Amino acid sequence: MRRTVMLVMLLAALWSVASCSGESTTTESGPIGGGPTASSADDTTAKVSDDPLDWVPSEPVRPRDEKTRQGAIAFASYVPLVSYYALGTGNANALTKIADRSTCQVCRTVSQNVVKLTNAKAIEVRNAPLTVDGAKVTNVDGDFFTVAFDVTYPSGGYVNPKTGHIYERLDRSDRRGVANLRWVDDGWQLLDYEVKEK
Repeated sequence: MRRTVMLVMLLAALWSVASCSGESTTTESGPIGGGPTASSADDTTAKVSDDPLDWVPSEPVRPRDEKTRQGAIAFASYVPLVSYYALGTGNANALTKIADRSTCQVCRTVSQNVVKLTNAKAIEVRNAPLTVDGAKVTNVDGDFFTVAFDVTYPSGGYVNPKTGHIYERLDRSDRRGVANLRWVDDGWQLLDYEVKEK
């Protein structure tokens, strides 16, 4: 009983940062990402499998760093993929590698929630890839870039990574994201980002 109450409390806390996760993206330059593929953007037909364990994301491939608008868009579109990969697998290493943890509060929160999910024997999965549309640079100030994008999160749930038991279902949602990036040495660094309901 105590474990169930703790899991319910954890899931409620995670709901507030569920918007920080992602799977696959489409930008001005086309799709980016990994994980399950789907033939349609319609959530009811895009489902890959009825087994939630088939929804676990694959590790996304970091785009090549280029100090251009397209490079910033590709990197910003990669950010939700990495967050979702962390929540969907319990491995936040790729996220912590790209983030300035002193400024990226969402990155710290996702990393903390990965630990909480792991302790509760749960992962967050979606039944189809997430999509990021309309990514564009909205501000440039020297080495600092801001990129805005729209994210569609298919339905999914918090599931047991061994049995596939769904603890809580997550509805499809459309959100607006913004990533603040900095060019450091030879690559992009994530300063912070947010994704909110539209």
